[in-house]
Amino acid sequence: MSFFKSKPRTAAQKAQQVKSRLMVRGAALAYLIFFIIIPMFRLEPEEAEAMNPTLRYGILAFFILASAALVVLTLLDFIRGRKNGIFSPESYEDDEGV
Repeated sequence: MSFFKSKPRTAAQKAQQVKSRLMVRGAALAYLIFFIIIPMFRLEPEEAEAMNPTLRYGILAFFILASAALVVLTLLDFIRGRKNGIFSPESYEDDEGV
């Protein structure tokens, strides 16, 4: 028995799930940039001196690379979705008859 029960979903629900997934990824990216990366750049001199510079720049580089990867994946998913039409419920109507 599966933890997640697979219930039949409508085409509109499938399209909405794809849109929601893309919006959640965008919100995570905004959080990462505005609440983690930018505040690390704007550290006060006292706070910056208290933190090891190598560690600070290592953490900052990790978060910048993670956000860059997230941007690329989100844009690729958006472009692929627009090209294949997975944002519209009409693209899932063929699955309904199966």
